[in-house]
Amino acid sequence: MEDHQKQSLDTGVENHEQKKQAALDTVLAKAEDWEEAPIKKKILKLEGRLPKAAMREVSEQIRENEKLSGENKKNKGLQKYFKKENERIIRDAEIFYKDHKFDIPNDRFLQREMMCDIVKVMKEIKGSENYEEIDKEIDTLGMIFFDVDGLKAVNDKAEGGHSAGDLYLEKTSIVFTKGDTTKWLEEQGYKVIASHRSGDEFMCKISGESVNAVQDFKGLNGEQVNDSIIHYAMIQFKKELQEIKTKDLFDFSKQEQRDEFEELEIPSDLEFKASMSGGVASLEDALAELQRKIENGEIENIEDKDYDEILKLIVGIMFDASDKEMVKNKKEEKEGRENGTNEQKLMERIYRAGRDEASLKKEVVSLKEEMKNNKELIEQLQQERQEQNKEIERLKAQLTA
Repeated sequence: MEDHQKQSLDTGVENHEQKKQAALDTVLAKAEDWEEAPIKKKILKLEGRLPKAAMREVSEQIRENEKLSGENKKNKGLQKYFKKENERIIRDAEIFYKDHKFDIPNDRFLQREMMCDIVKVMKEIKGSENYEEIDKEIDTLGMIFFDVDGLKAVNDKAEGGHSAGDLYLEKTSIVFTKGDTTKWLEEQGYKVIASHRSGDEFMCKISGESVNAVQDFKGLNGEQVNDSIIHYAMIQFKKELQEIKTKDLFDFSKQEQRDEFEELEIPSDLEFKASMSGGVASLEDALAELQRKIENGEIENIEDKDYDEILKLIVGIMFDASDKEMVKNKKEEKEGRENGTNEQKLMERIYRAGRDEASLKKEVVSLKEEMKNNKELIEQLQQERQEQNKEIERLKAQLTA
């Protein structure tokens, strides 16, 4: 039995490797050098505020405008126009790639940065037949998908309402941008970019040497760890969020705040625990999944797609894979709280209070829609019955004539 399981595992690993290599061949066949003109000095100050690819695009647009401006030096109106146009290009690019509520990048920023990372990997491995080096280069990109727990409860039950919900998300974004886990990762030589996707969803890209491979290393507090960097970072981000102060979200020492959860017996000294679920994804697994989708016909005409489209497909697969892992983790965390200590059980019921209300509202909307459809169906049937009765009366009249 053990030999059979080992054989199945070996076969699975072999298939994974074959799919990864086939996907690499597909991507490398489309790979371009992406060697655009260097970024203008005035645009370099936007580093960190725009993806690298966007900085190049903005730089090229400004370079073209400056060329046109130089050709029309005597025209004061055109000089003024090009100056304002360049300012607009920069402003619009920042708006497009930034989440202004939390002053961090959005998911468009993260997508473009990850596309550039993949381009860099492909440049490094193009023409190489050293599979060890190829695997090493591929293992330089990973991402984490996070979903914040209890946001609905904060929005609906906290004194501050949706302002308290925004504060909860802002505290979460600070964990990613200024927290100890991010500082530790950067000290180890990894680059971290966190982004806000929408609502209670955040994503984090980690790039650097051996991001996804399980290895031995010293962790955040000097502890000995055997894990992948990306998975360890996910756990540390979650722990860090659980430790933030939350009395400005829920102050259960106030009777009116406890009354918001009248069905629960909440002690006055209870502290709301911030929490989030997470899932990881790697470039290696994304390449294998790309090939599986091609073979299964889920992605058609891959040979007709350009390099940009293929890069977006790979990043999209990483987004989806990490999202699925997050959903799985959310279920595990929920079950853990339901079977945990009394405080954990209570916290799960607080989280669920918002979810239950949201589910109830969805059910009401669904029932109303169903009633509307049923009413329309009944009216249609009644109309058909009336027409049938008219036809019967017409036929009767013909028979008696």
